[in-house]
Amino acid sequence: MANDVAAALSGKSQRYKVFAVVALVNLTIWLDEGVFGALTPHWARDLHLSVDQIGTASAAYLLTTFVMLFVGGVISDLIGARKVLLVVVAGCALLSAAMLAVTTYEQLVFRNLLFGVFFGGLWGPCNRMIAIWLPPKDRAHFAAVWMSSTLFSFVLSNPVGLLIAEHSSWRMAFLVVAALSLPSFLLLLWIRDRPEQMKSVGKEELQLIYVGRDVNKELDDDRFHLAGALQALKQRSVVLMIIATALATTPTWLIVTWGTYGLLNGFKVDAGQASLLGDIGLMIPVLYGFMHGWVVNRLFGQRCRPVLALGPIIGGLGFLAAAYFHPGPLVWAVLVYGCGFLSDPFYWGTINAYWAGLTKPEYLGTLSGLSGACQTGVGYLIISQSGKWVRQGVEGPEALRNIWLIGGLVFLLAVVPIFMAREVKAA
Repeated sequence: MANDVAAALSGKSQRYKVFAVVALVNLTIWLDEGVFGALTPHWARDLHLSVDQIGTASAAYLLTTFVMLFVGGVISDLIGARKVLLVVVAGCALLSAAMLAVTTYEQLVFRNLLFGVFFGGLWGPCNRMIAIWLPPKDRAHFAAVWMSSTLFSFVLSNPVGLLIAEHSSWRMAFLVVAALSLPSFLLLLWIRDRPEQMKSVGKEELQLIYVGRDVNKELDDDRFHLAGALQALKQRSVVLMIIATALATTPTWLIVTWGTYGLLNGFKVDAGQASLLGDIGLMIPVLYGFMHGWVVNRLFGQRCRPVLALGPIIGGLGFLAAAYFHPGPLVWAVLVYGCGFLSDPFYWGTINAYWAGLTKPEYLGTLSGLSGACQTGVGYLIISQSGKWVRQGVEGPEALRNIWLIGGLVFLLAVVPIFMAREVKAA
């Protein structure tokens, strides 16, 4: 991690500075998701929502995110990732601030539907930036660090969101999130879509970024062609991995909706304890993200499939253990938050390298957007129904047992299409 920071501060490493901007953008936008999940008991109580309404309101943004993930990926391939990200940051910031005006269930659902329109445009452009700005050998490592930045937003959102809610109001926490988006927006004005478009990128760094890639051909082809995208989608392994993506990390949406709820209402811990327990679990995948490149390159010899499968296997076993063995709050937090969210750096930290081994970087926005849309579509179905899985009349964390059981099975089901697809090496 220290080496990554040092590299980012180096004047000659513009690619790391661009990556740092992408990570900061994700951190600030995902803060809204983290605060929303952490404050579920607060806004649910204030708006007088039932458990069914908690599930449907929490899932509302996934409905529009589902559509916009694919659209955002295609648009980023058409006009460039930077322009899309500028619109995404501005839109998400405005809708974070809009939580100040939410006073009814209907308003909450409407706000979340609008938020999903902008949030859905985040995924494809970020994948495209990583694929274009980083050499193949670095993609798996930095994609996992990118995922760690999204997870670190949940580490911050637990104490920040709960602290503000306890001392002011839950709505004020979203105003803070909106304000924190300004630095990301300003830094996006500085970066460019491609390395050769930035004057500060020297010839040596360009050669390093484009190692093993035909720069002239890539520049000539750096525009969206429908026929090329359709050709990529005809590959059997692409289809299988899109199916896997629909399942491999989808149960993590259950943690966002029901994690803090389970700690506060299930184990009856106070806000400070819930924040600490959640952060202990979250720091496991956050810290692992910085080791992911070493794991892919050294332990698995750059083979993608076993790494892709390991994440949902760990997540599935963690969820099932939380459902069956009645652990205390600390172990429960490690199993749900730690094991569950480990699927993110394992899977999302590797899938970008997998796509790059199957098709050109110019179509990574489309493939990432489409696969992300499938993940979000399944996520919407799970979250919108999850309120019905809460066991009525059951006290304590046992009330959420069916949620973790179903989530664990979805995790493990993803392993099947992963190993049906062909192997690809990360570099």
